[in-house]
Amino acid sequence: MLDGAPYMTKRRIFFRNNGLSPIDIIKWWRYQKKLDLKWPQFDNRTVIFTYLGRIGNAMLCKLWHIQSGDEILVPSYNCGSEIDPFLCFGMKAMMYRVDSKLNIDIDDLRKRISKRTKIIYVTHYFGWPQHLADIAIFCEEHHLFLIEDCALSLFSNSSEGPIGRLGDAAIFSFRKTLPVPDGAALVLQSNSMIQSLPETHPAFRTTAKEVAPYIVRWLIHSMQNRALLSNAIFFLDQLFAHNDAQHLQSDNLDMPKDYYFSEHVLPLTISCLSSAILRTIDPEEVFIQRRKNYHQLYEGLADIDTAKPLSGALPEGVCPLLMPLVVPDVFKWQRELRRLGIKAIRWWEGFNKKLDWGEFPEAKKLKNELLVLPVHHYLTSDDINYMIHCLHMTATAQS
Repeated sequence: MLDGAPYMTKRRIFFRNNGLSPIDIIKWWRYQKKLDLKWPQFDNRTVIFTYLGRIGNAMLCKLWHIQSGDEILVPSYNCGSEIDPFLCFGMKAMMYRVDSKLNIDIDDLRKRISKRTKIIYVTHYFGWPQHLADIAIFCEEHHLFLIEDCALSLFSNSSEGPIGRLGDAAIFSFRKTLPVPDGAALVLQSNSMIQSLPETHPAFRTTAKEVAPYIVRWLIHSMQNRALLSNAIFFLDQLFAHNDAQHLQSDNLDMPKDYYFSEHVLPLTISCLSSAILRTIDPEEVFIQRRKNYHQLYEGLADIDTAKPLSGALPEGVCPLLMPLVVPDVFKWQRELRRLGIKAIRWWEGFNKKLDWGEFPEAKKLKNELLVLPVHHYLTSDDINYMIHCLHMTATAQS
């Protein structure tokens, strides 16, 4: 337990970031320059910026001339939204086993390959890279496309270097890691040309709706000592966010309706606002601070037997998205932490109803029971200490 922890001021700790000031948003809104990010994972690659990551998956179906009935092998632990574009293009998704520690079961993957298999889809979870060298060789030998989903692992590295460079294509989602209202990238290993590129910016009202929570969080962060205002604005923030506390006691939720793919988003590229914000990002600074926050939180959890980090200590090269936790009663832990101001969420709790998890109890258990905590680079050491204090309080209350 932290010395002096009971005297800490109650804080509001959000999942993604502390928000953006209205002045910065106004300054960046009308940005019109072409986005060109000199990040290592994009070096010597074809990069196509999109509004959402799933748009890139839909574009790959067109580029690779996917036919109805073709098969794609996907990990059993998935959000569902990244798989839906392939289903909409007529593919059959065959899930392969991912164990309780999020490692690919290679033997299970191989036995599910058939003559109709065209694509193997792998996900790098929470910043931790999958070991893909053997899978990449296997795909090359059997003329299969390999897609790396790096949406949760921006700025992470494996032993081979930046993730996303072994597969034929990689998908990155900026808004998972950075304070942008939208934006993703389809990264291709070759110079393959896609005939129809996203070139329509999202409508003003769409971007404004996504930006509103960022302004709210900035106000809370700036004025959090004024308790009444903080509580009122925090309530407003929930009106803008997805209702991720919906049906807390259910273990078989459908995923949100807007997670399902609709072809009307295909022409949408990244917004001008997101493009401007991305130009201000220092990847090294993000990498260092996120690792520092994770280390501090990990050490603070060492003496809590009822809350164990799923992924353990932080390996070299990993830029953690968040801290995934295994707790005995995820519903009670989530409610108590939220009462204390911590935006703890059940990760990927909804199920794509077009997929069948019957063979994959480990994946279903993770979707129903995994709790995640923020470690983003805007959090301070005091924020992390407050979170550790709240976790100790919650563990005591649940014992």
